[in-house]
This record gives sequence, C-alpha cells and structure tokens, in this order.
Amino acid sequence: MMINRLFIFLSVMLLLSCEEKDDVGQLEIINQPIRFDISIGDDVSQTRSDIVLPTTKKVYISTDEGETYYEYGYEGGMWKAFRKYNGTSWETSSGITWTSANMLIYAIARTDDTPMVKESPISILADQSTQANLNSSDFYGIVTPITYTNGSVELKLKHQVGRLKVSVSNCTAPNGMTCSIVQAQNTTGVITTGDDKITVTSQATPLAITMFREVTSSTTVNFYAHLFEKMAFGGPSKAECLVITDNGISYSVPVMTTGGISIDPGYTTLMNVTLKK
Repeated sequence: MMINRLFIFLSVMLLLSCEEKDDVGQLEIINQPIRFDISIGDDVSQTRSDIVLPTTKKVYISTDEGETYYEYGYEGGMWKAFRKYNGTSWETSSGITWTSANMLIYAIARTDDTPMVKESPISILADQSTQANLNSSDFYGIVTPITYTNGSVELKLKHQVGRLKVSVSNCTAPNGMTCSIVQAQNTTGVITTGDDKITVTSQATPLAITMFREVTSSTTVNFYAHLFEKMAFGGPSKAECLVITDNGISYSVPVMTTGGISIDPGYTTLMNVTLKK
C-alpha cells in the first residue's frame, strides 16, 4: 500500500515537473530577437517571375499585439531592423522580439519611408522609365502566422500591384523608343493590413505614365509599368490607350476592349504590338 501511494506521489511530482519545464521553455524565448529572411513568394501559377525583393525596399513589420511598426532595411547581406515608429515619431530599435511561441505578423514593403499604419496612402509614379522608378511603384505585403524557431523566420511577401508588359516588334530604332500610357485610371490608393490579408484599394486618379524600356533585339522592345488592379486605362470613351514613338514617328495603339485593360495583383498582363511601317 505504501509502495502504491509512493508510486502515485512520484508520478504526480514527475508530471508537475514536466509542466513546469514547459513553462520555463516558453519564458526563455520572451524578448529574444526575431530574425527575418525576406523574399517574394507569389503563387507559382502567377506570371510574375521576380522572386528577389529589391534591396532598395524598406519593410515595415508589426504584430497583432500592438501599433508599433518596425522598419527593416537591407545591409551587410541581410535584412535588419533600424528603427520603429510608435505612432508619433521614429526611434532607434533592434527589431521585433518573440512575445510567445506563436505570433501573427504584418509586413509591407515599399520604397519611400512613409510611416506604415493600418491604412497608408500609396501611389504609383508617372515616370516609370527608370528601373528605380519602376521598382518604387511596386508594393509587397503579407499577413502570416509564425512559430518560434532558433533560425530565421521566412517572410514571403506577395505583390500587391499588377504589371503591364507591352511587347513591341518591327521596331526601327529600339534604343530610343518610348511608350506611354495615355491615361491610367487608378494611380493612387490605400494599402490596409487586415486580420488575415493585405488589401489595396485603388482610387480613380487619372495619370499619364511613361513605361520602362527593355531592348531585347534590334527589332523588338519590351515596356513595363506597375499599375493597380481593376481597369488600368482606356475605356469606351477613349480612342487610344498607348502612344509609342520609334525613330521620330508616333504610333497610337487603340483600346481593344470597351472595358479597358484589367490588371491583377501579382500577375503580368501582356499586350503584343506590331508596328506597321
């Protein structure tokens, strides 16, 4: 009888010890810094092939536990925290720390240093003719749960805007060519971090956009621009949507559909144009 009681007593003590050890393990991770490995992680079915996040971007990260936003930048071959925004001002910070074994992370990547809040204004540039300006008009984001790890936490951001690609053939002087969108319908918007997703709401602000030029051969050129979703440009009342110049000659490209051109976040919309000489 004494043996049975002793066995039960020892068993209870052992169980309590195990539970106490788990609690200690939870406490040990509190305030440990979170290391992030940040990249682009669109669905493989999408047509955006770029997977390397431009190092000119700043990534603003927060959690579901507060309104403080931490700014991460690329330095020394890794993404690291530089400062945080507490709602009124910036201050130096070493980054987000673990508060529990499971957390919810909000992340937005953009080029400017506009303080990120739950709802932030964004806009695409009228002049996207340079690689830097093209990148500045591209935005990324994700809301994702993370679980404690001794290594780096992977953050795979998703494109929040679409890309228009205009492939032009039968060109005469490709290195001097230009391509402009006559009137993009949605060029400003608001990017919002919700409980389970990132939302970009575009606003009807018309703007002419100069596209980025990529010469692919002596007779072919690709042009690119980042645009918000929905109807990008054109429409039933517009006779042209693009103006292409080649060797001093301007070519007007008409709207091919009455509803304009639809742009989807994370996807490339392709237009093929052959110049008639």
